[in-house]
Amino acid sequence: SAPGEVVLQTPFSRWPPPPLVFAGRRLAYTEYLPYMLQFAPVRFSAERERQVRRFFKTGDPREARELAGGLGARLVCVYGRAPEPGVRAILRPVFERDGVGVYELAGP
Repeated sequence: SAPGEVVLQTPFSRWPPPPLVFAGRRLAYTEYLPYMLQFAPVRFSAERERQVRRFFKTGDPREARELAGGLGARLVCVYGRAPEPGVRAILRPVFERDGVGVYELAGP
């Protein structure tokens, strides 16, 4: 990945988000760093959270692609579970081991 790229990961985390800490990449949304509310209107943050949560729950590959594209994401990180089938259909594995998956959005 390159500096400035956006990574999707589930919004809730008890720990600092690894893409942000170890790779210096941007996250579309995370609850771990609540400072977003200092810089963006509450309605923007709420909508961003809704989009990220919807991405991880959708069963529709087209919707997953639209959501990821709208968020400007190219990479996805998943911890402790496999991506939903609709999401998995648009991902190309970069790394999978011990309940951790790093994926790149596949295709156009």
